[in-house]
Amino acid sequence: MLVLKTNDCLRHLDRKLGTPINTASVVAQITADVILKEDLALAFSTKENRWFNVINSYASYSNVMLRVGGLMLVSISLELKKYIAIWRGFFKSFFVKL
Repeated sequence: MLVLKTNDCLRHLDRKLGTPINTASVVAQITADVILKEDLALAFSTKENRWFNVINSYASYSNVMLRVGGLMLVSISLELKKYIAIWRGFFKSFFVKL
């Protein structure tokens, strides 16, 4: 519930400030960083399988960050698609007038 409320507040700020930022990816990155720090603290506090837990923490973190990167690529491609459609319409209307 907290993540949804945070996303709602960030989206409201984006609209008011006029800066289009993908808030879902920002929240995901910060959340992944916090979870990594907690997992590493837990891994270093145990004596059994310490290095296995550290490697597992970093593997989990890299998995999440790859997914966030994919989300950012999709977001960028959708923005590019929107701008290409705008330019295509501009050039089509420009050449029709000639």
